[in-house]
Amino acid sequence: MREICNHEYCAFCAQALCRRSRKVRSLIAPARKGKNVGAVHDLRVASRRLRSALSLLGPCHPDSQTWRRQVRKLTRRLGQARDLDVQLAYLTRQAQKSPTNRQGLEDLLARLRRGRQAAQEKLLAVLKRLRPTELLADMERRLCPPRLRAERSVLGVEGYRQAAGHIGLLLEDLLCYAPHVANPQAMRQHHRMRIAAKHLRYALEILQPLYGRSLRRAISAARQLQSLLGELHDCDVWLEFLPDYLARLGGRGHVRRAAQAGAAVGELMRDRQSRREALYRRFVALWIDLETKRVWPNLQKTLAKAPLEYRGRRPARPSP
Repeated sequence: MREICNHEYCAFCAQALCRRSRKVRSLIAPARKGKNVGAVHDLRVASRRLRSALSLLGPCHPDSQTWRRQVRKLTRRLGQARDLDVQLAYLTRQAQKSPTNRQGLEDLLARLRRGRQAAQEKLLAVLKRLRPTELLADMERRLCPPRLRAERSVLGVEGYRQAAGHIGLLLEDLLCYAPHVANPQAMRQHHRMRIAAKHLRYALEILQPLYGRSLRRAISAARQLQSLLGELHDCDVWLEFLPDYLARLGGRGHVRRAAQAGAAVGELMRDRQSRREALYRRFVALWIDLETKRVWPNLQKTLAKAPLEYRGRRPARPSP
């Protein structure tokens, strides 16, 4: 059954989407140059926020899913480049700690640099094929005519119910991973929990002007979960990759290089394992604190009472 859309809610989502679309367009040129790792990160985050706005808009416009798929292709390429930037930054710091580390990690550093160059070429190919600047400009013209850009939509009861329905589904997705918090080996579930926290956070940030200050604690909680679980996943990626890398290096006949890399890689693995254990303890402590403070039940209460408390109120002006 197709979801029935509330006009005021759809107008609010369209305005939020156009602000995020303009942000993405402003960041494409710096990221295309590939010289500033921060530019790639900023564009990746902006494209994620744009995808979240497209998800909220979904039932309101027939082309929203097509637009979202196009933006997702860009986000994926940006993610590959950004992940390699983070790995290179960490490995460079480790290599600088001692001459032994530097010699042992030369092959791996060279491998990651080649991978980063390939990722930049793929990113440029996607930018050329998708022509995102034109895509986004067309999206803005169709969703936000000039008269709508200056308005702030006023929602009634049904608009707030539709907003609550979207947030409720995202919160449900996050909470379904709660049973896996206590299991340090549930790496796959923790990774999916991070994605759920990210989706919830971005949706709450988009809809925050409708609810005033009442979403701030939930936004902060989702942001902290996303950050901790993201670092945890980074450690898991290293711990899975490094043993396989050493085995392949020795298997290609590079016995001497594998021996040189062995000590340095062993130190990397110990460092990542130690960091993972510390991050996991912080994650569990954070989740317990959020449960003690009833952050998620309080969010559900806010959503339930909002249709009557906030209906007819002009939303706060969102940040640019």
